[in-house]
Amino acid sequence: MLSLVAIILPKTFIDKIWVGEDRILVVLAMIATFLQHNIWTISAQMAEAQRQTFKVQLINLSTVLINLFTIIILWIFGKLILPLILLIIILEWLVASVFASKMYKTYQIKNNLEKKDTAKSVFREFWIYCLPLIPYAWLSFIHDFADRWMLQTWGGSNQQAYYAVAQQFSVIALLITTSILRVFFKEISEAQYKKDFKKIENYYKIISKALYFASAAIAGGLIPWSNEIIILFLGDKYISGIATLTLMFLYPIHQSLGQINGSLLYATEKTKVHVNIGIFFMSFSILIVYFMLAPSNLILPGLNLGSNGLAIKMVIMQFIQVNITGYVISRIFGWKFDWVYQIYIIVTVIFFGWISKFFITSFLSVGIISMFSLSFFIYIIMTLLSIYFMPWLLSLTKTELRNGLSHLIFRLR
Repeated sequence: MLSLVAIILPKTFIDKIWVGEDRILVVLAMIATFLQHNIWTISAQMAEAQRQTFKVQLINLSTVLINLFTIIILWIFGKLILPLILLIIILEWLVASVFASKMYKTYQIKNNLEKKDTAKSVFREFWIYCLPLIPYAWLSFIHDFADRWMLQTWGGSNQQAYYAVAQQFSVIALLITTSILRVFFKEISEAQYKKDFKKIENYYKIISKALYFASAAIAGGLIPWSNEIIILFLGDKYISGIATLTLMFLYPIHQSLGQINGSLLYATEKTKVHVNIGIFFMSFSILIVYFMLAPSNLILPGLNLGSNGLAIKMVIMQFIQVNITGYVISRIFGWKFDWVYQIYIIVTVIFFGWISKFFITSFLSVGIISMFSLSFFIYIIMTLLSIYFMPWLLSLTKTELRNGLSHLIFRLR
């Protein structure tokens, strides 16, 4: 792909596909994205395989903070230009990836099973595992690119900005999921190797519900404050993006389940199942997003909904895909498919979010930050109480919940 963009494609193609952007800028963006989202991910997984979760998160946090401080310095000195930013991102994630990959150690495991491994058998194992992922990776690229290209072409840079900002804020709801996902992958992979299917079921049900609740709780607390978040952080010029932001706060709720489902299928070597479901939904999604974004005056007219249309598509398609994948997983492993808890959790957290905001704004007249802080404090108390009185939402009993709280208090002391 890099050779295609950097050398082979003529300038007219570059101008058409990337809407007038310079070729060098596109190449730098590709390298920066590849290092941050591919090389770093692989390096972090290598470290996670050694259960170096804390060190991996420390490297990740350090890299993000260094990037933030560097951007601030460039802004102060008036050098905040895109090529320089991309070069900095390339350097930062390259260094981070080197540090993380160095944590991986190899061991000589002396048993009969390992002695049978040869270069040919290992290659065959990886070939069977990875072969379905090749068309999946290409279609993923086409799907993601089509979404943003159609939004840019028919909605323009303003709609692109509304969606990009909403997507960045929505990531907040995935913070807990991201930190736990690799640990989950490691434990499921090990349980699969040992044929401990009961452990796989317990881990999947408890972790998926817990992370779903965590993502929903963060989103539920932020959704009522979408208007204030836009005004406070971005200003009045982004006020038209409030609906997009509100919708995108819903997206990570089921995205957390989607990532858990994907990790389970990868860890248990069910890549073909994951790919087949993904290819079907991505193909269908491209058609849906066309009708959401296309102007009404085309031969095949669309709804011309701009960033709102793309956000609606993301939320609805994610919800359907996650639950179908969950159903397929339950059939593969022979356990009961449970989805009703999703409705209970979403309704509960959004209701608590609006109630806490209404209570604070009705009785206090202080700054936005103060009102948000007090509202979120009340919201957290209400959410924790709901867990205590309805522990089944997290696949726990009250006894298990009390034991967990006692252990947590002991560790904190």
